[in-house]
Amino acid sequence: MAAHATIRIQSPMQHAVTINASIPFTIQSTMNKGFYLINGHVMPLRKQPSRLMVPLAIGDNQLHVSFLNENRQLQPSLTKMMSVYRTLPIPGKVPIPMAMLITDMWVRYGIDVRDPQGGGLDRPILKRNAYALLMWFYRDQPKKIIPHVYHDMALFSHYMEWYQHYPVALPMPTLDRFFPNAYMTRLDVINGLLALNGLDEQVSTSLWLSPSVHIPDSVQSLLPSDWADNPLALVSTHSFIQILFAWHGLPQVRTPYAVTIDWPSVRRGTPVIKHLTHRIMDTWRGWVASRFVKQPKAVIKKPIRAVPPMMIRPSKESVVVVSGDSIQRIARRYYGSARYWRDIARHNELTVNVRVINGKDVASVHIVPGQLLQLPPIETKQKRR
Repeated sequence: MAAHATIRIQSPMQHAVTINASIPFTIQSTMNKGFYLINGHVMPLRKQPSRLMVPLAIGDNQLHVSFLNENRQLQPSLTKMMSVYRTLPIPGKVPIPMAMLITDMWVRYGIDVRDPQGGGLDRPILKRNAYALLMWFYRDQPKKIIPHVYHDMALFSHYMEWYQHYPVALPMPTLDRFFPNAYMTRLDVINGLLALNGLDEQVSTSLWLSPSVHIPDSVQSLLPSDWADNPLALVSTHSFIQILFAWHGLPQVRTPYAVTIDWPSVRRGTPVIKHLTHRIMDTWRGWVASRFVKQPKAVIKKPIRAVPPMMIRPSKESVVVVSGDSIQRIARRYYGSARYWRDIARHNELTVNVRVINGKDVASVHIVPGQLLQLPPIETKQKRR
């Protein structure tokens, strides 16, 4: 494509996030020339927008977009990699960082923290899922041994493996149990935050609770103001994730943007006219140089004649090893140089042992007196004349 064209990928945007199983790939060019390649489909580039549905997997999808000229020659400098993230279906309106966190837990670690009955994030969160979400923020920590034993977690081994990233945050067992199918209460969350903050204090550890509790100042800013009332109220998945975001910060979500490509490639900020002017000037300089600049005479080198190989034939076809012999001595005796010992070893299929002595690799072959060695003719190159 000799002329300048601008290609615009209208959909999807780079770093787009969607819940759909497929997404329309829409592209438009300022010229009716060239082709684009995506997912094995070759489509023409046209002024009229071209649309193709692209299937998406759950999680991050990398769409490889390549471009070809009118002769269908690949243009590697124009290749683009589009990133599109597909989240799990979650009922209700869910913020993008929250949907991506839940999806990442399912895709990468096989843990589904959504309501098993198909409800939205306003349903109470299970205890095992609450601690699984907490571990996501410590996923870069090396795994450690869990100091507690939970007899009721035998069916959730993948959870236990995931909990190894930060086992100090796990609750103390009650009767050697975790109670994975129990729901998290406000009191559980408050005491968990205090433990994460390195504080030994607990709001309440007795079986009797007052209708309200005092929330310590160290965690008060992370919790809704009405949590002091009714400490045994259940906590929703949405509220729990919001608290984790307040505690650890929001995961990084990139801002989507439209992709525009210049063809032929022009440096950003360089006008097209200036780009074309440089090309014309380069062509003119080449013409002047060919007409007026004296070219050096070509130097013709004589071709080097190939030298036929020379065969070294020993005086014997075989030899019996005697005491004090080494394979290098045998090579020197019958071939005139010890450097042919590898040819003898290779022909007799002997094992070459390599050891490091004083920082250098030393090769040797084990032979014993009485051993019969065949001496093959060896092909060697003569010196050039």
